[in-house]
Order: sequence, then C-alpha cells, then structure tokens
Amino acid sequence: MKKISNEDWEKIFGLKNEESERKEFEEFIKSMENLPLIPEKSADFSSLPNKIKIPKKANLSVDDTLDLHGLTVKQASDKLERFFVSAKSEKMKILLIITGKGKHSKGNPSLKPFVEKWFKNDGKFFIRNYGIAPKIHGGEGAFIVFLK
Repeated sequence: MKKISNEDWEKIFGLKNEESERKEFEEFIKSMENLPLIPEKSADFSSLPNKIKIPKKANLSVDDTLDLHGLTVKQASDKLERFFVSAKSEKMKILLIITGKGKHSKGNPSLKPFVEKWFKNDGKFFIRNYGIAPKIHGGEGAFIVFLK
C-alpha cells in the first residue's frame, strides 16, 4: 500500500495528519519562545490617555501652561517632553498646552495634530485624559491635559 504524502493528505481530506499537525505545533512553540517579553505595563492599553469632551464654558484651575506657538514639530516635541517631566515631578494635575489653530501655517496645520499624536504615544506615561480647551483657555487652539 502506498503512503500518502502530507500534501496529498491535505488535498484529499482537507485535514492535516497527526505528524504534520505535531510539526506545525512544534514550530509554533519555537516561534513563541523567540518572542521578546513585553513588560506588563506597556501591554496595558487601558492606561492610554482618553480624549474627553470638556464643556466650552468650563473655567478650570490650570497648574501650568506651555505655549507652542511658532515652534517646529521637533522643537515642540523637545519642549513637551521637558514640560511633562517637570509637571509630573512637581505633582501638577491640570495643564494647558497651547498649539494655536494653525491659521498662520504654510499648508495644513501640523503642530496641533502632532501634539495630539504625542499625547497618545510619548505622553501616555504622563496623561490620564485630555481634550480641547474651553473657550476661556484658548478653545480649538489649545488642549487641557489631566495628568496621572
């Protein structure tokens, strides 16, 4: 009697034989062993900052303000990093980040979208929630940030 090859077995029956399944499982286990370990905190996506709706007429008690008007994305990134490290060490809770609306930008505004992306990536270690600032604090041209 002729032995059926693994490929023929799969074609005929649509199933893999035990030896083929065992090899596949062993390869899977080997690939899992080679994966880098991810620290538990970085795998916790619930700690990512949430964008919240802040009432337009709210008057918040802001601990500190960072004005990024006229800066490049690189300059803004550096200032954000230093500002948040300092604010966290001083145990501040509410920050105002002024980006401007981008009306004086050549082309599309780049600073405001960059800052919001920074909040979700680099800022996730500092920020609990953030939202568009109320009118009294700058409205569409600023963010209110609540620190962890």
